[in-house]
Amino acid sequence: MKKVATFSNGSTKTYGGKRDVTAAWAIIERDTEKTKKMGFSLDRYKAKKTANSSCILRVTGPLNPADLLLGKDIRKEGFKSIYEYNKHQKKLNAEHAENYRIEIINV
Repeated sequence: MKKVATFSNGSTKTYGGKRDVTAAWAIIERDTEKTKKMGFSLDRYKAKKTANSSCILRVTGPLNPADLLLGKDIRKEGFKSIYEYNKHQKKLNAEHAENYRIEIINV
């Protein structure tokens, strides 16, 4: 069953899969109105969750203690702990995400 989603910036995406999707999502750059990523989901809740977790909205993910064993030395970057590093990364991610908006529509 084909479904077509048309977003406010004019971008369209066609779904040709077999799932019963009811929502479409797009990540749109605020300044240029260019669509960076879009897709379909089973419902609006899942669409929001998928769009929010998209890599477009993140500069990088948090570290865990195992990363130190893999050679990631955060002290060389000026951080005293993983907690401090992760807090800094969350701030960078929030600043980066401000450049985008998420649009969710029913299909």
